Amino acid sequence: MDKSLLSERDICTKFISPAIVKAAWDITSQIQEEVSFTDGKIYIRGSLAMRGKRKRADDILYYRANIPLAIIEARDNNHSMGAGMQQALEYARILFLADRTALVDQTQCGDFRHFKDKITVIKKHQVDKSDEIYPALYQGFTGSKPEQDIFKQFSREFFVLDVVDECHHGSAREDSAWRRILEHYSSVTHIGLTATPKETELISSIEYFGETINTSSLRQGINVAKGAMTVYQGDTPVKATIHCSSYKVDHDVIDLEYFKRFLKSTVFVRLLKEQVPGGIKTEIKLKHLLPLTIGLHELPVQQSILSQFLNTEGEYTQLTSEIVLQEQLLTSYRRAALKDAIKWKLTADWREEHPNVGPPSELFKRIEGEKAKLFKAKKIRKQIALLPINEGDIPFDIPETWEWCRMGDLLYENPRNGHSAKPADRITKTVTLKLGTITSGRFLESEIKYLGETMPKNSNLWLTLGDILIQHSNSMEYVGGSAFFTGCSHPVIYPDLMMKLRTSRLLCNEYINAAVSARKTREYFRDNAKGAKKSMPKINQGLVSNALIPLPPKEEQNAIMKRVQAKFSVCDRSDAEIAACERQAEHLSAAILQEVFDD
Repeated sequence: MDKSLLSERDICTKFISPAIVKAAWDITSQIQEEVSFTDGKIYIRGSLAMRGKRKRADDILYYRANIPLAIIEARDNNHSMGAGMQQALEYARILFLADRTALVDQTQCGDFRHFKDKITVIKKHQVDKSDEIYPALYQGFTGSKPEQDIFKQFSREFFVLDVVDECHHGSAREDSAWRRILEHYSSVTHIGLTATPKETELISSIEYFGETINTSSLRQGINVAKGAMTVYQGDTPVKATIHCSSYKVDHDVIDLEYFKRFLKSTVFVRLLKEQVPGGIKTEIKLKHLLPLTIGLHELPVQQSILSQFLNTEGEYTQLTSEIVLQEQLLTSYRRAALKDAIKWKLTADWREEHPNVGPPSELFKRIEGEKAKLFKAKKIRKQIALLPINEGDIPFDIPETWEWCRMGDLLYENPRNGHSAKPADRITKTVTLKLGTITSGRFLESEIKYLGETMPKNSNLWLTLGDILIQHSNSMEYVGGSAFFTGCSHPVIYPDLMMKLRTSRLLCNEYINAAVSARKTREYFRDNAKGAKKSMPKINQGLVSNALIPLPPKEEQNAIMKRVQAKFSVCDRSDAEIAACERQAEHLSAAILQEVFDD
């Protein structure tokens, strides 16, 4: 294929889009193509005004709906790699916060080097609003008194993205003076970067920034096969930083594309590991790299091997793209199963076969009687008053044998928030869940940590089988997410970012959790979530207690969940097959490298 004959759209379709999908972006919800995203700059001349040309991008990548993270500008093969940079620069508005000058300098010369004269480093309390990228020290962006804060000279909507380096430092404290900056720009997308996230009594990186988007261990950070070494092929001269050294290669001796694949081979990784000492501060230095002895084919042989690589890598890309698509389809299938369950479609035939099963009104009486006995015995507390259900509140029709109710009608008592204490660096008797335990919508027993605090045996924080856990504070995508507690091999409590729902044991708790997880309920939580920090909205006990639940008779609840579980079992088997395909794809790539370079 002669790339020089392809248009920009062809380049996007044949090369850029597959690469984005391969990198695990969801093409249905995280990628938009050929997007016009502004009405154009307004120009005023005296009493006349006009708009400039609308801003339009080839691709925009989103973290989630309405939160753009990156713009991709394509050029055909007759342009240089950096030809679209200037156009992309016109779209940015970005604040980069750090607490050390070295971090600002490093970023200016590294990640933001392409922005050149479009960068204004905010220092000595001086402000210039004419550029696009604003690296700043916290110290230079705040004053000794709130009325002297420099950041207030920028409107709350001036930036569209705030990148916070080393986010576990000052701004992670609730009472930090630097937190004022983040709260001033609460409507901005905040991305926190840290190698050492903090979760203590006073400091919580997750509490502010929300669930982790991407993680890598220290060992992964220096993994050669993961990109600790690469080949730079840009047109713009760049400077090495204190964490990055550069080397030149002889193009008459080695093909760069061939060399990039060699850097990923087990041969090179093994040779390098033999030279580089272990430990947290591992560095690949000149004395480690240059003494390595490697076998090298003649240049024509390298290029012949490279041609085989490219053909096989095309097949690998197609395979990984198909895997990503299948994962997305499974997610949609699960959501559809829950939707059918809550909207009564899943058991339409069951109701025809069981015409004598009446509405759950008798069940409500039994639940109320049960709660009255527990309250009289002082085993539960009095619940908050629930709102009446008006006709305008009902989101959809249900069968005659179903009834609408509030979540609080089904609970023994009000929802309870959890507790977070300082984690221990050893195994203790108090085990608590991490927020990631329920992020996927399923309970993951492996997501735990130990606390140095001892909990009384009669504490309400201890979980019992059948409890429903809700994320009452997280990023907007996850807030209100729930999971059914299926039990642990040891007693556990839950953190303060979760809320516990203990429903009547007269109900099918799996069905209640399915109702909480349904799209309509999640939309209700998201639409009503509040909080000063828009990046970490909260839902309270009253909001959860007043959530509307379509309740079928107990027998039909069980029938619904039996059919949902059957559908989910099909998904689980497909998940296992997809995981096997992923391993096969990874082994295929590794096998090709090994076959070529291990000879």
